[in-house]
Amino acid sequence: MKPPTHSQRGDNNQILCVTECAPPRAQQSPQSKLAGNGEQPSLWRALLWPGTATLRMVKPRPHCGEDVNRPGLGAFTFVELLVVVAVLALGAILLVPAMARTQLDSRSARCLNNHGQLARAWLMYASDNNDKLATSYASVSSSQPSWAPGLLDWDLTPDNTNTVLLTDPRYSILATYFGKDARLFKCPADQYVSGIQRTRGWKERIRSISQNVYAGNGSSGFDPGYALVRKLTGLVNPKPAETWISIDEHGDSINDGIFFAPYSTGWIDLPAHYHDGGAGVAFADGHTEMHRWQGSVLKFPAPLSMFISVPPVTNDPDILWLRFRTPRQPGVN
Repeated sequence: MKPPTHSQRGDNNQILCVTECAPPRAQQSPQSKLAGNGEQPSLWRALLWPGTATLRMVKPRPHCGEDVNRPGLGAFTFVELLVVVAVLALGAILLVPAMARTQLDSRSARCLNNHGQLARAWLMYASDNNDKLATSYASVSSSQPSWAPGLLDWDLTPDNTNTVLLTDPRYSILATYFGKDARLFKCPADQYVSGIQRTRGWKERIRSISQNVYAGNGSSGFDPGYALVRKLTGLVNPKPAETWISIDEHGDSINDGIFFAPYSTGWIDLPAHYHDGGAGVAFADGHTEMHRWQGSVLKFPAPLSMFISVPPVTNDPDILWLRFRTPRQPGVN
């Protein structure tokens, strides 16, 4: 007669193990409990040593003499569930700053990429035009194309959204050198629009980047200490690797596509600091950097503060940094 292979229930409602019941608890080692013999491993062990156990919500095999109707068998305790919730909450708290930093770094990288592509277009234009630098007029005219024509403001002026000004060679002399991609003129961290622009459904304006007015064949500046350089070979004070050609401009300052370097005691146009207090900058040798401001630029924390002018300052580190990297007259430090 074949021996029975199933459990039978006695009169006292207990499991009577015949052949395949699990060994008594006293005979089981901790290793055997984690080896998959039907005993559910401890949640504490799974949290502290993840590689030693796999949690499975399965009904355990009965032990000899064990009542299968006993409540709580194979379930997590309330305390263990609270531990899981606490661990998940702590992980979320730790991940949020890291994710924010990742997003910031991603925007900074894209911003520098935009500056870099525009700098290469600027250099290719000079190479194709006998070292002549790209013009930087403020006006919009097909008879006088410029680096980045158009005038931005916080109103509903069409230039705020007209990407044709940046991609059509009739207006933008660099358009054929950067694949006519208007997004290169926009810092990804600059998503500011005014209230009236937002009511019209605008998400952003088309430009965040401006060109050094002293490094181009166009408008002249206001400070006689600077030198207006019209050819690449004219960049001698400072050298191309130290001469900035494009910069993120503050949203309340940007209008035309050119940036006037500051006086020794104050700003004419104001740089932006969309990247944790920094701005993307490109140089005449083609390299880029994210410069962190340390002085007066940080007094205007965000656009829509209606920037007019910064009060006079002395020995401002931000002004000194930009003046040193702007073309200057021979002998001017």
